Amino acid sequence: MHVPDEIRPLILDTFLYHAAYGQFATVNQSSIPSVRTVHFHFIPDRDQLVVSTNLKSEKCTHIQHNPFVSGCYWYQQKGVQIRFQATASIISENDVVKDPLLETMWNKMRTEVRLAYALNDHQIPMYRENVNADTAIHSPNHALIVCTPLRWDVFYENPSQYRMGKRAIYTQNFEN
Repeated sequence: MHVPDEIRPLILDTFLYHAAYGQFATVNQSSIPSVRTVHFHFIPDRDQLVVSTNLKSEKCTHIQHNPFVSGCYWYQQKGVQIRFQATASIISENDVVKDPLLETMWNKMRTEVRLAYALNDHQIPMYRENVNADTAIHSPNHALIVCTPLRWDVFYENPSQYRMGKRAIYTQNFEN
């Protein structure tokens, strides 16, 4: 689903130009949901949201069995809640054709996050002080969860009266 024109400026402002930490939900094989806080990134030329993760994470295991995810972000400065439902796929170093987005997103991560990957790759305890590890080397455990939204649900809060807020829902047309 392409991002509807009506909300494209909001999506760009929220997930491209700012650090957008929000909630992300997956479902395991027993249909039990798991929610965690992640950093959402929007990729305009793909109209997709991307989340960096460890390939060994529970998120990846869940998505391999059930590719449907949902997310929520509260943009406090604008009084807007953005929710989405999406299909998800995983991009990793194990793919036959390496997607350049993997390296781009690696370089966007904070140095301390890349350091955590490097320590994990070399089985060095996270609490160890004065570690000398090269954070420029792409970890083989770094993966991306690529979310293709099927539904956007945007709530515009009315600051004076909550009940007067407006909601806009955009759903993919499956009849085409």
